[in-house]
Amino acid sequence: MRDRIPAPDFLVGDTGNGLGEAVATRARDGSYAMVFFPLPGQTVTMNLALLSGDRLQAWWFNPRSGKTQALNRRLTNRGEAQFVSPSGGPDWVLVVDDLRRKFPPPGEGFLP
Repeated sequence: MRDRIPAPDFLVGDTGNGLGEAVATRARDGSYAMVFFPLPGQTVTMNLALLSGDRLQAWWFNPRSGKTQALNRRLTNRGEAQFVSPSGGPDWVLVVDDLRRKFPPPGEGFLP
């Protein structure tokens, strides 16, 4: 995971403030990004053009339970997309992967 860098440029527009601010990190090569959403129902816009691969897979990871849920949404690395964190408590992580890399679901394996 040493290739991960802060990615404030991945987030577009209002990201909240203080303890309610969403923050992002991504791989240097653009193969994945992770965004921390501190609040339930929080809306954040992301610049998916910073990721590699034409097709992307997104996952919600709940760090409180360790459970992951795939988003059934077709995503490409062209332009921006808006995401709303799930209800049911604070602290969610959105993980967006380059589909070609075939990464395991968050929390279920290690990156190569």
